[in-house]
Amino acid sequence: MWMSDIMYALCFTTVTGTVVTVVWFMMAGVLERLGFLNITYHLLKFLLCFWIVPIAYGILCSLNSWGYRWYGCLFEPTPVILRLTQIFLGVWGVGLVLGAGFYMVERIRLKRLLAVLKPCRETWMQELFTDVCGELGISPAKVSLQQSEGEAIPMVVGVAHPKVILPVKEYGKEELRIIFLHELTHVRHKDLLFKHLVLIVASLQAFNPIVWWYVHLVDVWSEYACDESVCRRIGKVKEYYEVLMQMAVKNSRISGVAAGLLERKSKMRRRIEHVKKTFRAKKKSKVLAALVTGCIFLVSTGTVCMASVALADGVNAVTRQTEVYIEDEGKELVEYVEPASVEEHVRVVSAEDDAQISLLDNGSVNVSWSISSGTLKKGTSFRAEKGQSVIIGLGISPKDKKIKVGLIQPDGTYRYVISDNAIAHVFEINQSGYYCFLLRMITI
Repeated sequence: MWMSDIMYALCFTTVTGTVVTVVWFMMAGVLERLGFLNITYHLLKFLLCFWIVPIAYGILCSLNSWGYRWYGCLFEPTPVILRLTQIFLGVWGVGLVLGAGFYMVERIRLKRLLAVLKPCRETWMQELFTDVCGELGISPAKVSLQQSEGEAIPMVVGVAHPKVILPVKEYGKEELRIIFLHELTHVRHKDLLFKHLVLIVASLQAFNPIVWWYVHLVDVWSEYACDESVCRRIGKVKEYYEVLMQMAVKNSRISGVAAGLLERKSKMRRRIEHVKKTFRAKKKSKVLAALVTGCIFLVSTGTVCMASVALADGVNAVTRQTEVYIEDEGKELVEYVEPASVEEHVRVVSAEDDAQISLLDNGSVNVSWSISSGTLKKGTSFRAEKGQSVIIGLGISPKDKKIKVGLIQPDGTYRYVISDNAIAHVFEINQSGYYCFLLRMITI
């Protein structure tokens, strides 16, 4: 069912996102000490794919359809699982509303901020802004310089048409150049677009606290990467720190969908420490960076695989424990055997196109088929040995239909029972060979 598909996709996505985020955090310090802070930030961006795309769920569904490990019976809905799905989606819906509300509040704050902006009238500021845009390879037509009397520190907002917001005050030329470099580096890194996507993902995964930690990591490391890029460009780390110190005493809260030169005094010290750590590191080759990145990828992939398989095994165990088979009102069903010629006038079609057939370890089979009058559905063949048993679980809807369900035996005869209710019938195998499932509706 589509509801259980959504639940499983969300569960596996949140597991993979959590795993790769934790692995990244454990390895980030190593890359940073080697002097690869920017690579560390790019890897953090790449993690967003694992929070969005249900990669593990898709792979597990493919493996299941190929009969690997779970023999085609993984993710089958049972009454208990369907009930849990409803509860899960209800909780998820509440989290989605809260997460979307947080995102909308940030958007409203941003809209209010944009409403009071005014264009910068200083010609020399505009010229310097244009020069810095050219230095960073950004078209001046795609960004604009605005001023605000209500904000205490510079920031950049907007995705399609970014706006650098400059508080109304006196600036030195070198100070202003550093400010422009910082804000426009955020534009070059596409940090604003990334922050929007992260907040949307956080709304979808609001029930997982790790995703909010991921939001915090993106917020912090976007500043680390921006600081490092600017310091390397100007080659004057001390001057850059001085600008940060000047802004620290004029700090104000910044929107979650904006990027500023400084957000809080307590963060400035950590930002300076990270930049120093990167500059103290000896110049390392890109080969080493690739090797460390490859190790992170392998560790993440291996951990995700183990976690996903463990979760799938747990889901499979719950499914097996919550399956319900109901005998046909306690009555003993009668088995019939007849030659195939009896059904010569009936159209025989393959059931593979619209059925899920699950062969379990013990030889029992779960079948999900839809069928119309005058049609006999024939399932995939399988081999069974004499002395084994084949269990066919059957649920019928609507109740005004009788169903002929059973096996096509190796000798071509039809062996079946007839029921108009849910059953679980055991067919004892008395001859070795290849069998097929059959299903036909009988009009009452």
